[in-house]
This record gives sequence, structure tokens and C-alpha cells, in this order.
Amino acid sequence: MTESSLDLQELEKLRSTNFNSEATCPKEEVPKTTHKWRIILEPALVGAMIAINLGQTSLQNFYLRTACSVDLGYPIEICEKGVGEEFRSAEAESQVVVSGINVSRSFVGLLISTIVLLFVGPWSDCSGRRKPLLVLPLLGMCVMTTGVILMLTFPGANTTQVLYAVQIPISLGGNFGLLLAASFSHIGDLCHASGRDVTRTMGTHRAAIQIAHVVGSVSGPQLYRHLGFYAEVLLAYMYYRYKFHWDDVMFGSFLAYRNTISFIGTLLILNVLKRRLRLSDEMVGILSCVSYMLATCSLIAATTTLFVFLIPGIGIISQGSQVVQRPLLNKQILPTEQGKIYGILGALESATQTLSSPLYSLLYARTVSTLSDAWLIPGIILALLQLFSYLITRRLQNIQPDSSIQQEKNIPLTVIDKSTEDTKDKDLIHKEASSAHSKNPL
Repeated sequence: MTESSLDLQELEKLRSTNFNSEATCPKEEVPKTTHKWRIILEPALVGAMIAINLGQTSLQNFYLRTACSVDLGYPIEICEKGVGEEFRSAEAESQVVVSGINVSRSFVGLLISTIVLLFVGPWSDCSGRRKPLLVLPLLGMCVMTTGVILMLTFPGANTTQVLYAVQIPISLGGNFGLLLAASFSHIGDLCHASGRDVTRTMGTHRAAIQIAHVVGSVSGPQLYRHLGFYAEVLLAYMYYRYKFHWDDVMFGSFLAYRNTISFIGTLLILNVLKRRLRLSDEMVGILSCVSYMLATCSLIAATTTLFVFLIPGIGIISQGSQVVQRPLLNKQILPTEQGKIYGILGALESATQTLSSPLYSLLYARTVSTLSDAWLIPGIILALLQLFSYLITRRLQNIQPDSSIQQEKNIPLTVIDKSTEDTKDKDLIHKEASSAHSKNPL
């Protein structure tokens, strides 16, 4: 009897056994349970993001002050003056220096974090461990902060040394991409195991991150002013500082206000767009891209501080794309592939930044004195491409499979007559015995 007939027989036995068992022993209906909200990783993410945001403006001040006083040789009084023609000239030159060094610094740092993300994701799936991946980026941030404190205690390092001393430890820890990849892999595991709604669960964690942005953005500049505390925002702070003449406290207050609006927008996405209107994740992504493009175009056209503070209301759901990206992916992968897929996703994001961050810095350095809004235009183009990708995904999901193809996939197995197979086996054994006897008559 051939191997294929054995497989067909065994499959037929299993099929008939399952059919009989289901017919004789019907399963009891399990009542659907509603999963109440419970804490998963919100406190850890909030704490990490507050720590990151505490130093985002003060660290940028450290870069600009180092470029102004050490690299360019301006007196420290002019570098910290904040007003006047001398300060404005020194400020433009300092921003060019920092942006120029960021070209190489961003490429090297993001290349390292990309390599780290490519290896730790598969390791997490093979070992089944997610928590070490959460600790690694936090460890890198601790080393980075210690290095900044040492450079402030023992001054004299130039801008290149400062920027690389900040970037390398964070990159070896996988940067912020590894923190997100590890946290959302862990959340995805829990959603698969408990049946929780993955979009709402990940959206709740995204809202927690936005709360941390608000707290950190408000606290960081105040700590810097009163305690001299350092620890990063790159182009955005320089842009607002140059175009609208904001200081770090004003910029930090604006970040807190913008993230508060963004948090309200996340609640609107989860409770109105998803829960009430029951829009698909693709539709939420489309609306968020439109909101982002309108807000960015408004920022380019803005000339006053009052109008700038109205722009977050235009882009209130612009973060919706970030809310639905990972849930869309989570619904299409197996639980055993979470670390690998999210690691690759983080690596792709880091690889994209490896090219985009130096290009953004180079573009800003070349256009800051002539057209300071130029660095915002690539973001609008990328949002437009993302909008088309959501439209294509939505169209593909609306296409129904051909019924004839589905029927061909469900062809029943052919029942094999046992007596016929036994006869064929006996004939085959008899032929083999006759052949052996003819070859060896003795």
C-alpha cells in the first residue's frame, strides 16, 4: 500500500471520528465574557516616556550652547542672551553646526539600533521572553543620562563628542523603537491569550504615552530653569525657536498643550470612531492622514503664536495612524511571531530614520536662513503615500473570494475500499516473493 493511500485513510478516520463525536456529544455553549480594563504596561510606559521627555528641550539647549561657545567661540553671554542681533546671528550658525553633525550622528546611531532590533525580535520569539527587551532600552537611556551628567560636570567637550556620547548608548539599547516593539509584543500576547480587543488595548497604551508626553514636556523646561537639569527634540525646537522666537519654556508649554489635544484625539478615536461609529482601522488611518496634512500645511502658513496654538485642533486625530498600525498587523500574525514581526517593524522604522533623519537635518541646515518651513514638506508627501496605502488595504479587504475557488478547496476526501486495498497488498507481496524465488532457486 502506498504512502498517499495511508494518509488518506488516516485522514478519513479522523474525519469520521470527529464527525461522530460532534454529533453524539454536542459542546456546551460558552457564555461570552466581557474583559474589564486592567493595568498591563501603562505605568512602565508612562514612567519611561516622562523620563525621555524631561530632557527633550534642555538637552537641545545643551547642544546649541556647546556649538555656540565651544565650536564657534562666541562668548557665553551672547549664546544665552536670547535677544538681539548678535544672538540671532550666533543662533543661526549654531543651528547649522548642530544640524550638520546630526547628519552623520543620526545615520550611525539609527544603523546600530536597526541591527539590534533585527536580532532581539527573533530571540524573543525563540525564548518566549519579552521583559528583557523592555529593560534593554531603559538601560541604554540610563547610561546616556549618566554620560550627559559627566559632560556637564566636566565641561570642554565639543558638539560632535556631545552628540555621539548621547546617541551611542541609546542606540545600543535599541532606542525607543525597541521599547515600543517589546511592549506591543507583550500586549499582543495577552490579547491573543485573553481575547481582548487589540485595537482598544493598544490604543489605551498609546493614550498613556501621550499623558507622559504632557507631564514631561511641562516639567522638563521648568527643571532646567530652576535646577539646571539636562537630558531630545531636534529640528522642532530649533524651528519654533528660530521662526516664532520661542524659548524653551514656551516650547515645552506648547508641547504639553499639543499632547493634551492629541490625548483627547486618541479618546475620540477609541470611543467615537471605533466604538460608536465602528469605523475600520483603515478608515481611521485615512482620516488621521488627512488631519495631519491639514495641520502641517497650516503650520507652514502660520505667522503668529496664536495661530500656532490653533493648529493642534486641526490635527486632533492626526495620531490615529499610530493607533491603528500595530493592531492592523497584530490581526494578521500568529502569537509565536510577535517578537519577530514587531522587531522587524521596529528595524524598518529605524532603518527609515537612518536615511530620513540625516536628510531632514541636511535639508534644515541648508534652508533655515532662507525657507525654514522646507523640512515640513517631506512629511506631507509621506502622509499622502500612507493615505494611498490605507485606501489600497481597504479595497483589498472588501474584495470577496470567488465561490468556485472556495468550493474547490472544500473537495471531500474519497473513501477508499479497505478490501480492495488488502487485495492489492496481497498481490504485491506475492509478486515480490515470486521474483525473489526466481533469482535464488536454491
